[in-house]
Amino acid sequence: MGKQAGTRVAVAFAATVALAACDALTPFTQPPANPRAAIVKTLREAAKLSQQSNDHSGAVNFYRNLYERDPADLEAAAGYVRNLRYLGAHGQAIEVAIDVLKRAPDHPAIVAELGKAQLAAGQGLTALDTLARAIELDPKDWRARSALGIGFDLMGNHARAQQTYEAALAIAANELSLVNNLALSRALGGDIEGAIARLEAVVQTPRASAHVRQNLALLHAIQGNLARTEALLRRDLPPDVVQSNLAYYRALATAR
Repeated sequence: MGKQAGTRVAVAFAATVALAACDALTPFTQPPANPRAAIVKTLREAAKLSQQSNDHSGAVNFYRNLYERDPADLEAAAGYVRNLRYLGAHGQAIEVAIDVLKRAPDHPAIVAELGKAQLAAGQGLTALDTLARAIELDPKDWRARSALGIGFDLMGNHARAQQTYEAALAIAANELSLVNNLALSRALGGDIEGAIARLEAVVQTPRASAHVRQNLALLHAIQGNLARTEALLRRDLPPDVVQSNLAYYRALATAR
């Protein structure tokens, strides 16, 4: 089942700012002692809130404003690059990251964001080198290790990917995205049973997300266990979507 199962898995996976209410308006208000600092603080809070609410276009605008105000603001630069990537503007993200690195060539967060943007743009080999450098600069960056593992998976080197995810888990043992990526890597490498065992252990805990449950449902479908697949689907999806997905999974099972 190894190679064919891995192939089937690969195909299947193929400006708001919160304002606190005041009890009453005071007749006289004092302007901030440092107006520029107050503006920067507001922009930074708005950028973070936008990213958290998946308003990546808004986040790009706020982070770009911060970066253009102060090109030495590397936190803003990283946020700018990150949200450009989230928007799918991979080429622009790469350009901005490269520009920032001209002034701060060894900044680990910017190097990591460049590697992720390169990976998203399909520049696999280049991305692997960039992400490896980011890890050298910051060995505790589990997110860079996760991205590197994804890169290895995309290149078909699942054994190396799994080693990379395990190294990331040694840093962030409770990070569900790493467990999920490790399980899917095992599935891509043909170890469907091992992948299922890893995700089944996770879905029994309160930490389990719908994303993890639906990936587990897919793996059970590949194994032909449609009863377990249906039970997992019904945890998160409306009945019509469940039936649609089950029809797809039955066709997938028939093709085995």
